[in-house]
Amino acid sequence: MTILLFSTIARLSIVSPWNWVSGVSYASYFIYLFHRPFWQALEDIFSIQGQQTRILFRVLPASLAITLACYFLQRSYDSLVASLRRKVYDLNR
Repeated sequence: MTILLFSTIARLSIVSPWNWVSGVSYASYFIYLFHRPFWQALEDIFSIQGQQTRILFRVLPASLAITLACYFLQRSYDSLVASLRRKVYDLNR
């Protein structure tokens, strides 16, 4: 599923090929951790019924939404860690 999504984005030239690869790789750990809970939440929000509809929903709209959400979650996490690191560094001076 993910390869299909990436191929479509690259072929349509929506974004520069390497920018989206680096963005997805940056978010990949959070995607790994949270894709199933996000899928379930999105399916509950949009009342997705039936196996075929669920699969189609997960292929494009849900995968794209999860990738974007996890990218911003990763950025927030990195900012939090950097902030804590600065505070600890300032305490040790």
